[in-house]
Amino acid sequence: MVASLVLWEAVIAKHAERSAIEFLDGEQWTYGQLWANAQQFANDLRARHGLVPGDAVLVQYRGARQALLHLFGAMHGGWRVCPISSTAPSRYIQAASDLVRPKLSLLNDAVVHEPSNRDVAEHLGGFLIALSSGSTGQPKAIQHSLQHYLASAVAFGNLSQFGTHTRLYHVLPWVYMAGILNACLAVLSCGGTVIEGEPFQAMGGATLALSALRRSANTLSLVPTMASSMVFLTRNADVLKQFPLQIQQVQCTSAPIPKGLREQFLAKFQAPLRDCYGITEVGGPVSLQTEEDARAMNDFSVPAEAYTIGLAARDDNEGSELMVGSPFSMMGYLEAGSLAASVAQPFPTGDLAESEFGRIRIIGRIKDLIIRGGYNISPQYVESVVSQCAGVRESAVVGYDAGLAGERMALFVSLWDDTAAARSALQLYLAAELQSVEQADKVIVLAELPRLYNGKLDKPSLRAMINV
Repeated sequence: MVASLVLWEAVIAKHAERSAIEFLDGEQWTYGQLWANAQQFANDLRARHGLVPGDAVLVQYRGARQALLHLFGAMHGGWRVCPISSTAPSRYIQAASDLVRPKLSLLNDAVVHEPSNRDVAEHLGGFLIALSSGSTGQPKAIQHSLQHYLASAVAFGNLSQFGTHTRLYHVLPWVYMAGILNACLAVLSCGGTVIEGEPFQAMGGATLALSALRRSANTLSLVPTMASSMVFLTRNADVLKQFPLQIQQVQCTSAPIPKGLREQFLAKFQAPLRDCYGITEVGGPVSLQTEEDARAMNDFSVPAEAYTIGLAARDDNEGSELMVGSPFSMMGYLEAGSLAASVAQPFPTGDLAESEFGRIRIIGRIKDLIIRGGYNISPQYVESVVSQCAGVRESAVVGYDAGLAGERMALFVSLWDDTAAARSALQLYLAAELQSVEQADKVIVLAELPRLYNGKLDKPSLRAMINV
């Protein structure tokens, strides 16, 4: 048994009688019950399917109960778990399966046994296989060891100042890093309580704050689209009054927080959105914004002490790339079931950044930069400006090849109220607030922007919509 699991069992023993998880149906598990239930689940899974340490299980979760049983069951059994969205199409599942080569696939109601004549020795100590789509829409399989994963959870819990007082309302998907590590294991590593929330839908912001308050939550972990929905749909005056009195911390992860959303959220809820920056390959959450910096709207965040942060200047004068040295790095990428390249140290993140007094600020993505007439345009900057336009729900900027005309820029926007007046107001705002070189060649209004199965914007699909 690895040392980190011994330490985790010490956490379980210390808080055995405390509430670890409160489910939607009202059932609660203490830390002791969670560990015992997971052990029984692991024994049953081993007996039914012949799993051995190092095996991989591809699974579609149905809520927090199943997610916790599989995650903690994998800790007991020594196998690897690869969560996948319950709505993922067959082509995505097949692509993931080709990368992972699981011994067992639990796909909603289907159980698929794969051939067992494979060498699992190289995977001993492995725990979680995270599927990351990046910018291509095709999954990458990133394998983490149990030791690094639990250590990263402890580091982030300490950075977040989680403790036995923490009651986090969990609405993030259980299929990627933030939903598992940031919003669950980091809380449990500190003796706190995770509260299962309703799965978030497009209009879920109308009731999210109310539900969190009613369940006695004091911490939220969101993505920007959730925060935006809360801003525009929360109307209950009692909720707005109670929110800053009860909610002690609101973390926001997965994507940069537009400045306009920061301002609107703080004005409405009297609580700041605290940016959490992370990279799956280096172990998940790297830095967290302090409350003071979040209120000042300066976008800087503080790295956890375990990380080594550096900036590498680029020859093309585009700025400096953030380099991260991590003790929690992945075991490697999976290709046809075998471990391929491990993470470089320090890891080149692909993010442009600035540093000040030990803090970091992300200012854009290297590969997302759009070059127009010799100017480098940051989609992240343009999106941040667009987000401050009244009535804009969400925006995305992508570059596209216009042949002899060179690289061009398209702006996709969803509006809270798609009317002629709202579109006209948007046009006037863009003309006034963006330089001519930053103006989009195409502005396309959609009811909703498409998303990948990890919750991130599906920019490849957006590019496919552009009629050059």
